[in-house]
Amino acid sequence: MKYPLLFCSVLLFTTCADPVLPGFQLETGLYLVEGSIVDEPGESEVRVSLSELVSDRYVLAPVRNAVVTSIDDADVEITWRQNEAGTGYVPPAEFAADNGRAYRLRVTTADGPVIESHPEAVPDPV
Repeated sequence: MKYPLLFCSVLLFTTCADPVLPGFQLETGLYLVEGSIVDEPGESEVRVSLSELVSDRYVLAPVRNAVVTSIDDADVEITWRQNEAGTGYVPPAEFAADNGRAYRLRVTTADGPVIESHPEAVPDPV
């Protein structure tokens, strides 16, 4: 019974493995727009980030001084403002999305790129 165990351990420790380098590439300059438009005043918020490599570390840095606009399915545009912390954007205090209406976001960065989402409907309450 010793020999099969010895044979398995010899095979286990004598096999070779070639080192494999990871096959991915971290890119900078990619924008991420995340957040929500909701039907309660004061609850909507959007964050805009830009990917950067900082000291060999991949981070998402907040994008400041962008123009963020929400547009509903009737083409009514609402301009959002940067929040106090500078980490996101909020609509005017009285803004509340209408259930059943579709909204999209347009973000114009200070550097020039314009990012626009597809329309998405606010679901009816359950």
